[in-house]
Amino acid sequence: MESEQGQTIRQKVEIIDSPPSHALQQQSGGEMLAAIADARDHPRNIQRFRDIAMEMATVDEETACECFYKLSKGGKAISGPSIRLAEIVLSTYHNLWTGSRPIEVAEKVVVAQGVCIDLETGTRVFREVNRRITDRNGKRYQEDTIQTTMAAACAIAMREAVFKVVPRVLVNPILRRCYEIAGYGEAGKQAKQQASEIEQRRTAMLKHFEGIGVTTRRVLFVIGRSRIEDITPDDLVQLRGTATAIKDNEITAREAFGTDEPEPQQTVESDPLFEDED
Repeated sequence: MESEQGQTIRQKVEIIDSPPSHALQQQSGGEMLAAIADARDHPRNIQRFRDIAMEMATVDEETACECFYKLSKGGKAISGPSIRLAEIVLSTYHNLWTGSRPIEVAEKVVVAQGVCIDLETGTRVFREVNRRITDRNGKRYQEDTIQTTMAAACAIAMREAVFKVVPRVLVNPILRRCYEIAGYGEAGKQAKQQASEIEQRRTAMLKHFEGIGVTTRRVLFVIGRSRIEDITPDDLVQLRGTATAIKDNEITAREAFGTDEPEPQQTVESDPLFEDED
């Protein structure tokens, strides 16, 4: 029977704020060797991971909707697994060691680095992420906002590292099921056809965005609809993914939706926010 100590080591996930290149040195040699040995003596059960991760990610609609982000950037659709799904993967895949740290606070961006190490195979991945700390007029954020942006960059960098180590062939079925629950894809569309349910979803989504300062006018403009009644189930999926991205600090509400105020007449550089996304 597996010992309680073995279970603890196999499920251990560490968040670090020191350079990943020195992280292993900070662990006692005996502790790290023991963790590696235990990982190899008790390899992960892939089928068990699939079952438990799927169950956790789809436990309810709210959780499923938080497991992906979905944005429109420069006319290009950008979507993928969110930080929330990375947390679920970390808690169920086992034998992973992961962390993140700030790298640099420059004049216009902050840079963070994430690391993920598979203790079974020795695979290690480092990912760097930068996030802008100036508004569209070039004004630098306040210090507390810069700290929030750095924390978000660290979380995103760790997410990127995790999904470079854990094979996407294992993650994609979970992600697809979350899309379906949210109303994306044929299975989801068929499940969301009731007019009363769609009406409730529209109302709730618009109320959510009003609560974070985004008017219904801006929402309709961004998704290309003239009336609230024209919002489709696929539009709701996009908006729900955008809400998740804003919540996770992937992007600000202003960056995602703009403003009702007249735009300043000036040249604005392309936004590098998503340059690191796959």
